[in-house]
Amino acid sequence: MITVDRKYLLVLSLAYIYLPIVIFFVTWTRPPIALVCLEVLLTCVFRCWKSAGSGELVTRNMQNIQINFWLLLLVGAFFIWIGYYAGYGRFVDQASDWQKHNAVLADLVNKAWPVYYSNGDEHSMLTYYIGQYIVPGLVGKIFHSFRCAEIALYVWNEIGVFLVFLYIISFIKARKTVEQVVVAIAIPFFSIPLWLSELILSYCTKFGFSQVGVGQFFIYSHAIKLQYSNNFVLLRWVFPQAITIWLILMIMLQYREYVKYYVLVMLPAILFGTFSFLGMLPLALGSVSERLIGKDRKTAFQIFSFENISVTLTAGLVLFFYFLGNATGEKPADIGFHLIPYTTGTISIYLVFVLTNVVLYSIILYQNHRKDGIYYSCFALLVILPLFSMGRHNDLVMRTSIPALFVLMIYLLLLIKEQCNKGLDALLTSRKVALCLILILIGAYYPFSEFSSCVRSEDYSKLGHGNEWASLEAFANRKANVPNDFKYNYYSYDLEDNIFYKYIAPARD
Repeated sequence: MITVDRKYLLVLSLAYIYLPIVIFFVTWTRPPIALVCLEVLLTCVFRCWKSAGSGELVTRNMQNIQINFWLLLLVGAFFIWIGYYAGYGRFVDQASDWQKHNAVLADLVNKAWPVYYSNGDEHSMLTYYIGQYIVPGLVGKIFHSFRCAEIALYVWNEIGVFLVFLYIISFIKARKTVEQVVVAIAIPFFSIPLWLSELILSYCTKFGFSQVGVGQFFIYSHAIKLQYSNNFVLLRWVFPQAITIWLILMIMLQYREYVKYYVLVMLPAILFGTFSFLGMLPLALGSVSERLIGKDRKTAFQIFSFENISVTLTAGLVLFFYFLGNATGEKPADIGFHLIPYTTGTISIYLVFVLTNVVLYSIILYQNHRKDGIYYSCFALLVILPLFSMGRHNDLVMRTSIPALFVLMIYLLLLIKEQCNKGLDALLTSRKVALCLILILIGAYYPFSEFSSCVRSEDYSKLGHGNEWASLEAFANRKANVPNDFKYNYYSYDLEDNIFYKYIAPARD
């Protein structure tokens, strides 16, 4: 048996989260700014690690977990298998979003950092959530090989998924082999019961299957686009916004009472997924509010700790100005932020989506989490998000929901685990757990369907035959005749007015 020591797990996880951040500051900012930010970050990380080593971050509810060596190998092989068909390493035909992933990675390998583009009369800077690409991109740059970068990305993603697995079994105290196997399967295949909600919408409203979204979208029309993505879709299509975000969430859940480290732990999420970071903020606010309302107000006010304030005023400001040029730049109306125009004729779409996929789970979990601020924030976010839209495919809803959906999965695993501890009879007679398992199995339909489709449609002939974007530079022009999200999502234009470019990025030769 191998013991998973929480202290070392925290150190490894913080190293995984912060290595790309360190590389970013060293290569994308001026030396004095990098020095100040890194000194503050490394000091605060050391203080956090020291607290873990001294036992400050240890409570009676946290225990080291043991896992069988052979099971550890099998779980690792399972995640490698999942990653293979998710497209990591480009051994199989990849989802269409990989055109973007490969272009970002190629630009990090082939261009100087920071990455700048010149396309016609436009000059711009790559301004995107590049966190998950930085380490593989650096590997590719060192070896002058995009292929090395692809393999490094495969390895880097797998390390992250494996750390998430270890954190989950530690958090829910999954000591039995069957419990650990269930966690491993849940990581790629958990989903809300989207298929059930589609059936209800079809049979109980005027919207037939022809009007219901195909595949992962609950509905996709000109005005209404709703999707809460399952875990395999996230791993296959938008892994940069999921893997490290999940790891950050697990640290926050494990050490949720240590408010003084919240910013230190959560801030890197900005560079991995901006919408995902936005989705984490209500959860942190819910945790702090829980303490303000309860008897632990002293802990709540630790949000103003040295660690939180110093990290915010240094690294936080630099990352803020990095994304500011993109966020405040010119955005066409079709990809801008707006309310979804529900009418009396279409409000049933929203109601079915929310009641089936969100409210049912909130009722199931209420008894166990009625005093949990994160619980309320999680479900409030999932109820509110489908009222809004941003991005051509409504990325706001799809990606801001990632943290809340992951917390939902963790809470459901906790519920099943606690009921199993009461014995087989209690498990078999619990209506709540029975309903929970039915919803989970229905939800698994779409991720298993997409995974099996990837396995069946494996096509090596498409690899390297022009399906990839060689670089984002081809779209870096606001006059280009391409979809608006191609030319506005990845860049900061008007660099002469960009604070990051003028005062923070290294001076150009």
